[in-house]
Amino acid sequence: MPRGKRALIQSTPQSSTALVARNKGWLPDRRDPSKSKRPRRDEEDGTPLPDEILLHIFAGFPEIADLVRCAATCRRWRRLVSGEAAFIISSRRHPGRFVPLLALGFFFHHNQQAAAAPRFVPMASVSRRFPTLPSPLLDSSSRVVASRNGLVVVDLWRGGGGEHRRALKLCVCNPMTGEAHALPPLTGKDGLGQYACTVLTADDRLATTDPSPPSSYRLLLVYSRRGFTAFRSYSDDGGGGGGWSPEAKVTGAQIVKKHMGIMRNGVVAPGGREAYWLAKDVVFALRLDTMEASVMRLPRSRSRQCRFGWLVRDNTTLLGFTPEGRLCTIQLDIRLRSLTTFQLCVSLNIHTYRSHSHGGGNEDELWETEDEMIRIESFSMDDNVLTLKLRWFCERSGIVLFTADRWLCGNRRIELYAFSIHTRKLEKVVSNGDGSGNDPWGNLYGYEMDQAAYLTSLAEPEREKNML
Repeated sequence: MPRGKRALIQSTPQSSTALVARNKGWLPDRRDPSKSKRPRRDEEDGTPLPDEILLHIFAGFPEIADLVRCAATCRRWRRLVSGEAAFIISSRRHPGRFVPLLALGFFFHHNQQAAAAPRFVPMASVSRRFPTLPSPLLDSSSRVVASRNGLVVVDLWRGGGGEHRRALKLCVCNPMTGEAHALPPLTGKDGLGQYACTVLTADDRLATTDPSPPSSYRLLLVYSRRGFTAFRSYSDDGGGGGGWSPEAKVTGAQIVKKHMGIMRNGVVAPGGREAYWLAKDVVFALRLDTMEASVMRLPRSRSRQCRFGWLVRDNTTLLGFTPEGRLCTIQLDIRLRSLTTFQLCVSLNIHTYRSHSHGGGNEDELWETEDEMIRIESFSMDDNVLTLKLRWFCERSGIVLFTADRWLCGNRRIELYAFSIHTRKLEKVVSNGDGSGNDPWGNLYGYEMDQAAYLTSLAEPEREKNML
């Protein structure tokens, strides 16, 4: 039975809904296999297996790279992989490895220009796959508050005073498909002030038997009430229907109000059982079935123990998950490359979390002591670099976004880089050279498409029709 279509926010200049979704989204025009006039003999692949059997075989592949190679084999397999991407992804039970091509860029809201609309900056490598990638229309009354697995959560700025300041209206959208869903507002006694959020998607349930459709999601909110930390969620069934859960009281631990506003980079454990947020030097962990929370300290940063720690004194840690499904932290590390030349090198230290049962009360033992160190060989560390800051970790693609504040020719220039943990490749994304010294990337949210959208993008381009 076909699913009902989710209502789209109308793209009118007068819209107050913050996000104006383009009808077709970012996916380029692709051929609809059901409307193709090409004879099936043109798709002959020498395989007597019917489409249904091939699809189940494709769904059993452990790596997305295997599916990409299948799509490149022949027209029939390309049609099946791209046209049935939602079925293949929802049937897979293998999280796989990092897929760098999922990362597309980042959203940001300039801290110094509160009235400016959020913008999207694509990575340079994306232009080869999406040459006409447009910037989504976001008005000046909105701000991005979460981004995970192809979905972006937008908060509509609350104006006025009194109880209106605590009213919350959120919008969840998929820029790849152009779908957007405005959630029912939380007002009155349900209103809230500072909060942290993240979104749980179908990609988080790959290792489970959850039959939810690929377009379903669950938005998670944690916020402060007098004397306790509260939680509620919004669940969407993938067809536009859903609703807010009742408010629940979090037990075991709580986050003080002043830390609630700085909690970012919320991540969800594989299977959707636990959610984690980073707040200063602690990780706030929440069991979603029992509402039991715990707080754990971050592993010690080696950069803080060396004489060059001042270079990375802020924004030193990011939170995420490894492809194997283990919670991890990523920290900057600056060391001497050579004692004779006094050259510095930049590395990323990856600490993986064990479990509370291994720690024995010592928080330092909760993290693996033999962490992975990845040296960023292609980054030039010289005397012109004032500070380095980690900005975002794209969980599915393994892309780390970081900035370097440089002093060049009498001007301060803040450059943003994307580094792939998987391929060890470094890409310079953008440079802010206005010389003001203002940091434009203080509110940055990386964006990577979901796996189903990636497979759909492999379909035969519409423009190839006239070439047949």
